[in-house]
Amino acid sequence: MVGDGVNDAPAMAASDMAVAVHSGLNPGEGVAAITLMQEDPRQLLDFILLAKRVNRKVNQNLMFAFIYNLIGIPIAASGLLNPIIAATAMLFSSLSVTINTLFLVKKELADL
Repeated sequence: MVGDGVNDAPAMAASDMAVAVHSGLNPGEGVAAITLMQEDPRQLLDFILLAKRVNRKVNQNLMFAFIYNLIGIPIAASGLLNPIIAATAMLFSSLSVTINTLFLVKKELADL
């Protein structure tokens, strides 16, 4: 549900996904999951594209974590993995996820 929230706040509250358009004092902003900060509904398209890119990054990061665990857990369970090496590998795993997410922010800044 997309609306200004003035007369459709109850419908927005009952909807699965509510988007309000910011316009000063707006009761719909309290029930909306998303608030567009300009009075331009075309921003919704930008939001959808950003949401798709974020979902893609989340899936990539989950794959990084899955691969790390797929390799690391059997080695650690067999007793062949030194705890210092395991901690270092976990650090690199976290850094890879962080750097991958920063690429999303860099892309977003480049689009501005």
